[in-house]
Amino acid sequence: MNEETHSTSNTPRWGRCMRGRWVMVAAAVVLLTTGCGDDDRRAPRDAGAGVDAATDTGSPATDAGADASPFDATPTPDAGPPEGMPVVAWLESVSDVNQVYLRRWNGTAWEELGGSASGGGISDGVNSASYVDVAVGSAGDPVVVWIDNEPSASAAVYVRRWTGSTWEELDGSATGGGISNPVRVDTDRPQSPTIAVGAGDNIVVAWNHPVFTTEGACCVEQMFYLRRWNGTVWEELDGSATGPGIAGVTYGLHPDVGIGPDGHPVVAWNQSGGGACVILLLRWTGSSWEQLAGSAGGNGVLPRASGGPPSLALDSLGNPTVARQLSDASYASARRWDGMAWQDIGSPSSDGSCGGRAPTLIVDSSDAPILARRDRDATLDLRRWNGMGWTVLRSPPAMAPSGGLGLAAEPGERFVFTWSARLSDGDFEVYVVRWNGSEYEELAGSGTGGGLSDTMVGDSMAPHIAAVR
Repeated sequence: MNEETHSTSNTPRWGRCMRGRWVMVAAAVVLLTTGCGDDDRRAPRDAGAGVDAATDTGSPATDAGADASPFDATPTPDAGPPEGMPVVAWLESVSDVNQVYLRRWNGTAWEELGGSASGGGISDGVNSASYVDVAVGSAGDPVVVWIDNEPSASAAVYVRRWTGSTWEELDGSATGGGISNPVRVDTDRPQSPTIAVGAGDNIVVAWNHPVFTTEGACCVEQMFYLRRWNGTVWEELDGSATGPGIAGVTYGLHPDVGIGPDGHPVVAWNQSGGGACVILLLRWTGSSWEQLAGSAGGNGVLPRASGGPPSLALDSLGNPTVARQLSDASYASARRWDGMAWQDIGSPSSDGSCGGRAPTLIVDSSDAPILARRDRDATLDLRRWNGMGWTVLRSPPAMAPSGGLGLAAEPGERFVFTWSARLSDGDFEVYVVRWNGSEYEELAGSGTGGGLSDTMVGDSMAPHIAAVR
């Protein structure tokens, strides 16, 4: 998507210029000094639809009520193609424990699904959650992934899926060691999970898997792992979730995953070394992991530099586009695969500071990349590749994200944004707006005041969004 951007278990990182990544597990803070930048969470793997509109950076988020809305319109569910039932998941502080919350737009209101935005939410655990991500199946049923952090510092990757009536585990995916650890041990502390749902509603989850010493020092090893749900068990793909993981990678960080129309996953990641990172990529063929013109060796897709994690998006043919933020120049760089070779598509944005955030990348209905990032002044920079350069697109009004920036596509030219912002009283809230093809609109007051999470009692952060196309 995603990020970045997380809860009080791994926040607040926005506004900092880092060459490492702060991760808070329970009450302990660990700095992973990799030279690979901040782990802003990527957007969901849905494609988005761009608009050729004038630049409009909008105004800061306010505490104003819905009657002071700066938005152009209220929802018009009877106009245009069907809505995509956007789903937003976030981290909610409940009695000092971070829980996973979720709401889905039903056309008139934001609904809970089986108590997903009250009490313990989806996670409903005594352990604090972190690093949430969400994807949806073909019928709009969400699948959520997060990290479950025990006070002892062990952690596990958890997954739940909405069946239409309940939040189910998939072969023990939300108890014990989840899908990451057969047996939980203090030295295993998975982080940064990312999720995608493909054709046939197959689910793929990738995550960062550092191995700590028994004294709690990071790191003996730093791999990333991947598992796929085959309808019965969480399977590895050629050793992708044990030992050195995919392709024998060591010091692989911050993966992002997508699924092509053939059902095969594509994964991009930061490969650390020498105080900087190169962005590498592999695609599953059905029997092995393949490179795309040297995408997993040498300079990979994006060459070695001090910068952030990758954001990955696939077009209708399954061809990937990859972008990242460079910390030394504070601009985003991007390349796309045309089926034969990697094409450099330039630098989508630059503000000349170290305060910009990692980009969120999607691909629209015409297969054109759209890239969003938060500038140092907390305004949104939104651009679309037109085949020759990056066109600046209009940004939603009243949008001043503190973190957690996400996009997802709906049918036609619609797409939805989510973000978190800090209000004047110090609380963090989650917001959502939609581009309906001609203007931005709130969804039942989701873009002003207390936003989508207004009724919540704690801080609401790290939102991620998904929708049916």
